Amino acid sequence: MQLATVQLDLRRARQEWDNARQMLARLLGTDALEFGDLMGSFEHLPEVPSESALLARVRESADMRRALRQVALSEAELGLERSQRYPNISVSIGSQYDQIERERINLVGLSVPLPLFDRNQGNVLAAARRAEQARDLRNAAELRVRAEIQQALRDWRTARADVEEIRNRILPAGQRTVEAATRGFSLGRFAFLDVLDAQRALIDARTRYLQSLQAVVDAWARIERLYGPTTTFE
Repeated sequence: MQLATVQLDLRRARQEWDNARQMLARLLGTDALEFGDLMGSFEHLPEVPSESALLARVRESADMRRALRQVALSEAELGLERSQRYPNISVSIGSQYDQIERERINLVGLSVPLPLFDRNQGNVLAAARRAEQARDLRNAAELRVRAEIQQALRDWRTARADVEEIRNRILPAGQRTVEAATRGFSLGRFAFLDVLDAQRALIDARTRYLQSLQAVVDAWARIERLYGPTTTFE
């Protein structure tokens, strides 16, 4: 029964691995078959900048840059609508010969487009509302980004502490327990079930270790999704 469960978990893990390679291939625009062995160490934990450094550069995040561009665009549209509140007046200058007075007369003409009193108020008001909405969305985006950063950092610290605890204390203790149970079994002091229990506990600890490593990387990836490579903070 336990063997069948382990084999099922192994097949599921291999399927998840294959799905991850396929997804990575699509993101890179290539074929998963072209991949060789992926380089890197899963246990090499990524470092992240300090909270103060991240929060000081909130406006450099992708979401904030997009919100700021929208504010700039809406304010430019508002400025354009305001500039069209007054009609353009055209001035023309010319001259003609007066047959009665027998002299040339200079003429000045003004041309004003109709309607004369249309000050583009409707378009100005609509543009002003869009600009105000864009500013509200920018403020909301900043609050959201700050909250996401702080949450990702909390998750990163918690997972990092779990990794260190499991790596430095739980795994060595579990390994010593397995070795002691194995020696005791060989000397007839322990039953085989005791050895199996010790091995199962060690496997569970290794599983939690991998899950904590994944949580560290996930939190780090969420930060880089907002800012891009964190190496730019150096």
